[in-house]
Amino acid sequence: MGVVLFKVVQAASLTITPRGPAACLRLYGDLPYTRRTEGPLTTELGDLNGGETRKLLIHVPVNRMPVLGPAIVAELTLTYVESRTLTTRTITRPVSVNVVSADQAAARVPDPAVRAERLFHDAQEARLRASDALLRDDVDTAATILTSVIDALHQGLAWAPNADELLTEMAILRRHARDARHDGARVSKQVRSEWHTRTRKRGRFYE
Repeated sequence: MGVVLFKVVQAASLTITPRGPAACLRLYGDLPYTRRTEGPLTTELGDLNGGETRKLLIHVPVNRMPVLGPAIVAELTLTYVESRTLTTRTITRPVSVNVVSADQAAARVPDPAVRAERLFHDAQEARLRASDALLRDDVDTAATILTSVIDALHQGLAWAPNADELLTEMAILRRHARDARHDGARVSKQVRSEWHTRTRKRGRFYE
């Protein structure tokens, strides 16, 4: 029996604006976006159905700060049209960090879920670089890229909450590294297709 999905949000977009010590922004995943030089970045999220959750990974590099304590490094602005009333709504939230001493920072443990998400996206970007190398008939470079990301995924097994997903990625990439020397064109096409599928579907799930 199929699940009936109800559209509750239309034309959603997210604008990410660096503030204060934040130098720039990086949005992971294959999401279309527009951006002014070293300024706000806007990505189109499209329509959302009831019960749907989106997950985005944003990298906000922060310059060294002379004063300890809380600081706002970015601002998130979500704009969307409410389907039921066709009303445009805007929600703005700050992104804050707590600046601490070097000793305190060294004792902090990064969130494993966030680290694992970045590791996943790094693997997808490695797929794309390997595909490009195979298109140039540079099998050695492609094999080096794939081997490097397999090693990184293997190290993540010790702490990542999604270890099963990493194991699946490793198995696929090992097969590509093996097959690339026999049929580089086919592997390049397959790897690029996987990159597109994984990045586009990433971060979208239903509760």
